Formats: sequence, structure tokens, C-alpha cells
Amino acid sequence: MEIEKLTGYIDVSLNKGKEGGIIFFDHGEMIGGSYSWDEGEVNDTVENHKLLLKKTKELGGMFHISRIPSPNPREEHPLK
Repeated sequence: MEIEKLTGYIDVSLNKGKEGGIIFFDHGEMIGGSYSWDEGEVNDTVENHKLLLKKTKELGGMFHISRIPSPNPREEHPLK
């Protein structure tokens, strides 16, 4: 997602929806995530991200990518 400069999130469903996570991106940079095994708390821990990748490789998964459009990426707001 870094090459595409994704701003948005990827919703990952594992094991027929029994587990999963949402990974948040800002201009291609992963800025955090929320994972079913971490009580849904939003965090930026590398361990949970690695666990999501491991579980995806083992169980397979469904991915839903959502983009949040940005009219002027990284420009400062004119009223500031």
C-alpha cells in the first residue's frame, strides 16, 4: 500500500469472520490497527500486525480495501 500511497484502511476477515482486523494507512504509511484478539482496541503494535499476517497466511482471508480521498494531500489548511 506504500507504493499506492493509500489513505484509508484494509478490513481483513479470517476464519469465516470469527477473527480479523482493520489496518489504517495514511499516504501509504501504516498508522495503526484494531484486531479482534486485542478486544478491538486501536493501537500501533507491530506484534498484532505480524500476528494478523501470520493468521492470514495460515487461514486465508477476505480483504476489503477502502480509500479515503484527499483533495490536496499533505497541504496545510489555508485557514491555519
